[in-house]
Amino acid sequence: MLREFSIVNDLNAIEEVARRTHGFSAADLQSLCLQAFMEMRDELSVDRLLAAAATKKPSNLRTYQCKIPNVCLDDIFGMDNAVEKVHALVVEPLRNAEKYQKMRVEPPHGALIYGPPGSGKSMLCYAVSNELEISTIAVDAAQLRSMIVGETEKAIADLFAQARESAPCILLLDNIDVLAPPRGTSLSSENTSDRIVTSLLVEMDGFNAHSNSRVYSPGVFVIAVTSRPNSVDTALLRPGRLDVHIELQLPNPEQRMGIVKGYMNKLPLGKRLRGDSEFLASLVGLTAGMSGAEI
Repeated sequence: MLREFSIVNDLNAIEEVARRTHGFSAADLQSLCLQAFMEMRDELSVDRLLAAAATKKPSNLRTYQCKIPNVCLDDIFGMDNAVEKVHALVVEPLRNAEKYQKMRVEPPHGALIYGPPGSGKSMLCYAVSNELEISTIAVDAAQLRSMIVGETEKAIADLFAQARESAPCILLLDNIDVLAPPRGTSLSSENTSDRIVTSLLVEMDGFNAHSNSRVYSPGVFVIAVTSRPNSVDTALLRPGRLDVHIELQLPNPEQRMGIVKGYMNKLPLGKRLRGDSEFLASLVGLTAGMSGAEI
């Protein structure tokens, strides 16, 4: 598609465009090149192609298309321990997957991020997605539940199939407790919840090449989010599934100060006010018991 342009001779540029377009079909790539061509002024450049790629999603992601907020780990205040943990246990292993393979070290396959409402769980997930710059499918688990027998299992299978087609891909499942409550607690005569959990386990076992699962899902990393970790079936939390567990809590005074300072620095305020320790301390005193979102 680019053979008429000089950029085709720049292998580094072509490789960079290819790296930024994981999950794109041939039709998606054709549309991308056409958009860049229509917007060019003189010569087609890699910057123009990358700008076009940033505005497009792979067509197979459009069923669950969502806009990921432009937030990175450096934008998260008052959660240093959680940020360090997610960087070390999620971002680095995924970013350096080939090195892990060469060293024969099994990287984590998924993560559970849990904590009270407003503690920053979703923001942390979005930051991971932006740090890695790979395809992300974000779904509220409640969207997958159906009153029709068998429909939820089909929705789960379709969701993971889309994630596999878009690999490397992050699959973000919010409110995972809605989809995977502890087995044996279902009140329906068809044991609907138990069958849904089993279906989810089959798909998640596909992350492991050594498992006996009929579904293999290399390059798919699941981040499950919940405010009720005790309401999630424990089988999901075992090694090979959601290996990494990251707890977020309501911020303590020191963390609240970090949050207040972080956001105050973003406001159009004078340096004197931003550096007024008594003023900042009074604000922190007013935020006792608040979540990061409330602050």
